[in-house]
Amino acid sequence: MCIFLTYFTSIATNAICYSYLVTAISQYFFNILYRRKYLLTFRMHWFIIFLSWFISFLLPLLLYLQGALRYSSETHMCFLDLSKQWAVLSYMIIAIGIPYFSIIFIYRNIIRHTRRINTMINATSNLQIMSNRDLRVLKNILILIGILGAAGFPSLILFIWNLVTPGKAPVPFYLACILVINICTNIQISFIFTMNKNMKIIFWNRVKSVFQ
Repeated sequence: MCIFLTYFTSIATNAICYSYLVTAISQYFFNILYRRKYLLTFRMHWFIIFLSWFISFLLPLLLYLQGALRYSSETHMCFLDLSKQWAVLSYMIIAIGIPYFSIIFIYRNIIRHTRRINTMINATSNLQIMSNRDLRVLKNILILIGILGAAGFPSLILFIWNLVTPGKAPVPFYLACILVINICTNIQISFIFTMNKNMKIIFWNRVKSVFQ
């Protein structure tokens, strides 16, 4: 049951990482490759979403088949078996490293492209307004990616620690990694809530209706 829960937790983590990558790819299509109309279609976006979910489901299955998911009697929780270094390293690269650095690369190109447009157009034009709006969206997404990176940083340290000195990492550090992930997840949810005006309006209207 513990391994089963860890499997679906890994799927959720992978889906979050790849959902940000899907958003980045979509932004890249609409901001830079907008002349290629087939990239802007629903069919293309559904294909990208399906591919991201397929990868998200497949990666934890590979861990399970490699026996890299195990129960820890010290913490009474399931973790990646860091003794299976190649399986865990491959998982971290594909599940976290590839989407994370791809997102940074994509948004770097989008921001450079948007700033170049801003220098070429009139400050009062509609294109300028759209460019500024896109930059605000990109800023918010980069903040979310930063929070995601902060959540995974202790786990990266733990992996390196076990890589250098296998089995020597203290048990509290495992629990600290879980705690940091939970805290960053709550921060991320709170940030998404605060930057969504429609969601805030609906929430406060619901609160007012309850207390009236």
